[in-house]
Amino acid sequence: MSWRVWTRAKALLSGPGNPGEKGTTLVEFALLAPMLVILLSGVLEFGRVLDAWMIVTNAAREGARYAALSGRSPNPMYANDIQWATYNYLVSGLSGRSDIAVPPPSAVAVTGNIPFCYQADRSLCPAPAAPGARVTVAVSLDVPLYIPLVADFFPRNPMSVPGAVTAEVQ
Repeated sequence: MSWRVWTRAKALLSGPGNPGEKGTTLVEFALLAPMLVILLSGVLEFGRVLDAWMIVTNAAREGARYAALSGRSPNPMYANDIQWATYNYLVSGLSGRSDIAVPPPSAVAVTGNIPFCYQADRSLCPAPAAPGARVTVAVSLDVPLYIPLVADFFPRNPMSVPGAVTAEVQ
């Protein structure tokens, strides 16, 4: 007997003809839709910033790798060579993106016991980094946040995305 009562009550309460429940789905959707749109927008912006961070970190890693292997190269490598290798990787990583402007070469900084040499004749330059020297390659990129509700949560727009890697010259 109780099973019949339960199924009959369920049919009455959840049926399409219940006048007290008409429009509740639409109201619930209207209340939840803005929050879902904001959440989706935040996820999209987070994905854009995360992708830029990965590009910046990989560019710094590539520059540090280049610096670490500079001791094995027959041609002496200097900080500006490492800077240009890092910058070229950064430009190639951002080449398919239209939402982030390619930064100037000054966005890549090379610090440590490695000299700069801008001479065409490398014999006029100081001695390159000796094995064991530590070199830090730092890259910075500004990522604009496009969605206004998400950008309001961050004090700085565009958001600065840094990446730095330290390596030892072998």
